[in-house]
Amino acid sequence: MELKLKENDMLGRIDKEEIGNGNGSRLDIYLDKSNGEVFSKEFYDCDQNSWLNFHDDDIIKIGTASNSLVEDENGNEEDNWYDWHIEIDEPNGNESNNIVIAGDGYCNVDYVISEINELYNTAEQDN
Repeated sequence: MELKLKENDMLGRIDKEEIGNGNGSRLDIYLDKSNGEVFSKEFYDCDQNSWLNFHDDDIIKIGTASNSLVEDENGNEEDNWYDWHIEIDEPNGNESNNIVIAGDGYCNVDYVISEINELYNTAEQDN
């Protein structure tokens, strides 16, 4: 099944908007196996109890994403940019095979989705 990013999902804006309160939050990335949709939900921190539990076997957490605003050292707001980090979990739990995608600027979300496609469609074929 070809996976796709849910329309207007925050993951698609990781290089344009600070996630929540910046360094204190992240996006948890999920896959809905019933329709191939990849989506994210914001997680703030444990003190705010903002984590989610899905009681649906078709929805699985597949990774995390975070970013932070890097301000231009000369104070020029037009030259500010977002440093971002995405980690996609290997389907069988082998952390050494997780995919890490990071950058300083433009995030190619199509590339991120293609990496998720490759990792999770390969795992599906192996089962």
